[in-house]
Amino acid sequence: MLPKGIFEKLVAQATDLPAMSVIASKAVKLVSSDTASAKDLGEIISRDQAIATKVLKLANSALYSFSREITSIREAVVVLGFKTLKSLLLTVSYMEIHGDMKALSLEESLMWKHSIATALFSREIVREIKTDDPDELFTAGLIHDIGKVILSKYLGSIFSKIFQRVYNEEQSFNMIEKNTLGFTHNELGAAVLRKWQFPDLLIQVVQNHNDIEKARASASRTPLIVYCANRLALAAGYGKGHITESDSNPPELISDLKMRRDRIDIITNQVNNTMAIEDSFLQP
Repeated sequence: MLPKGIFEKLVAQATDLPAMSVIASKAVKLVSSDTASAKDLGEIISRDQAIATKVLKLANSALYSFSREITSIREAVVVLGFKTLKSLLLTVSYMEIHGDMKALSLEESLMWKHSIATALFSREIVREIKTDDPDELFTAGLIHDIGKVILSKYLGSIFSKIFQRVYNEEQSFNMIEKNTLGFTHNELGAAVLRKWQFPDLLIQVVQNHNDIEKARASASRTPLIVYCANRLALAAGYGKGHITESDSNPPELISDLKMRRDRIDIITNQVNNTMAIEDSFLQP
């Protein structure tokens, strides 16, 4: 067990966003605002050429598959709108939290691929059941494991040992984290998002994406969709976690979300194809 107060220290360190540029930090806070517009986001993005370049590259990638090429931030503001631009910006900002994509450790690379795969599965599920906004589900799926990213950044050697134990012992991250740290990545991630003043729904997703009963109890379907997407991503080989036989066909997709069984294989193929096409974004 770690020294008392380490949880609070980690939340404070992550709240300072030392791994992100000033512009990305401002952007993350802006997308949490109820009054922000697509124009506001565009102005923030345009102040940092590196961020703007990454946003445009991502906008024209297979991860988003827009029907036309987006050539400028001004065009992105007009064509994409607030929700999609917010999703793009959070994806790029999340990449910055991870750090230099070419310098990621094996654990960090696996976590990044898992985050992207969970985001894609979340978006494809909601496109099938037609209940929520696909871009918002992409964002929810993307950040669901932000607690692991924070642990990796600030408790690298300890988290690496936790990761290895998950791999060798076939136990869940939550179980080993609780025994080793006294808290889980879910609890840490939710506390950080609360400090960042993120919407309550995204905090719920981060807190409950491993808990089926709490995901079901939410007034929104988003936590349950991300719960299923997380399991599908692990079953498809993206990331590392405790996998069960039902993960490739989560029963909740059929019983709770009313998705046809045959569509699960179809969206899995779609996600696999997108992951393969966009390997340049996903390689360390």
